[in-house]
Amino acid sequence: CLFSQIVKTTAVCRELGMKIDNLEAMKAQVFAVPGSRFDLTNMGWESLAVAPDGTIYPSPALIRVEELACGHLEQGLVDIWRNNLMLRTIRSTSLVDAGERQQRPLVFITGGGDPDHSWNTGHELVGHDPYIDLYEQLALQLITDQAAQYPDQGLFRLRMGDVRHDCPDTENGSDGSVGLTHCNCLISLAEHDGHSSVREFYSNAAQQANTEIVNPFNPAAGLGNYIPEEAKEKSYGCGSPVK
Repeated sequence: CLFSQIVKTTAVCRELGMKIDNLEAMKAQVFAVPGSRFDLTNMGWESLAVAPDGTIYPSPALIRVEELACGHLEQGLVDIWRNNLMLRTIRSTSLVDAGERQQRPLVFITGGGDPDHSWNTGHELVGHDPYIDLYEQLALQLITDQAAQYPDQGLFRLRMGDVRHDCPDTENGSDGSVGLTHCNCLISLAEHDGHSSVREFYSNAAQQANTEIVNPFNPAAGLGNYIPEEAKEKSYGCGSPVK
């Protein structure tokens, strides 16, 4: 199953000194200040996606899903950000809207799933993420691995808040307010120096094409002729700042 493969991959990455981005983001949710609650992702709150034709969507994974289009750059990004009805709908949506489908013990740690996945599966922004069981398995595995590092002290080995991987206390729900998880198709920046490491990585890739991370580029015949070859070679997928 997918969970067992992730566990194996994590072990290999640990030996190589590498990290899996999604797990690092999950750590920031699991190992947060006691009382932290996460409610869906940051799409429409902290990020948007702009398609090549200038149409704005809630996230890169939802580009060309016309039901969720938020307008066009010509309307002005500020106006769209503040007044678009679709963005208002997204911001008013909560994991509690899914009713019984979200009555799970870890729901406010996993954040209730990703609206991208939910929409693509059930055409609703919440309640249909097919990976919610996987998120819970990963959260429990992280807790198990961390607790195993401490001696048995009786009833508890590890309590929420004993280990912290989240952002400073004033950010993203760690002050007791409701936080947002990272959209799965964007690089998470859970570490304090995340911006600098991402900037350095893609800065190098922008100067010298990195064939190991190139996103397959295969437009319909003739549609991509106007795009310079250099740009095609440096197409690194959704969330990449190199365009």
